[in-house]
Amino acid sequence: IGGNSIDGRYFAGLIAGARGNGYRARGGYHNLIHSADQAGINRQVDYLRRELDAAGATFGMADVEPYTELKTNGLWPRWTDVTPFHDRWWTLEARQMVWYIGRWVWGDWLGTPDLRVVDGMLINAAYPDGDGTPQQIYQAAGGPAGPGWDPYGGRTPDIWQYTSDGDVNG
Repeated sequence: IGGNSIDGRYFAGLIAGARGNGYRARGGYHNLIHSADQAGINRQVDYLRRELDAAGATFGMADVEPYTELKTNGLWPRWTDVTPFHDRWWTLEARQMVWYIGRWVWGDWLGTPDLRVVDGMLINAAYPDGDGTPQQIYQAAGGPAGPGWDPYGGRTPDIWQYTSDGDVNG
């Protein structure tokens, strides 16, 4: 829960605010880390479930990325971490699991596995050059025909995160 953009200490408050404002889909994400055994994967799944339960979240997301800190410590997630995490989650949970596995992670870090074995939505993160409003950035990147929608691992992404910054009102 948390990660590099939202500190986990604020998670419950953010979820409560979303619930109070009528959002039905409220989720939290977990930065998957490499584990030497199934017990380590189980601890990660169980932790995520406890945090989601405590906050009243309706779905989870596994963020599969080789952050610098994880690479430095040999803890970046491998495909051998994704599949047991997936299996443990779906053995215990009815809530949806979303998979944040960008094409670059799939190709450069996971060994190009078949993503059709992963149940749940797939998010591709690929940032084209450009600035402006989110709509302008998306259109400049090709919109619905943009490369962020190209299939990989046997799947077409359900969501394309095409920017981490843009001009918004307010």
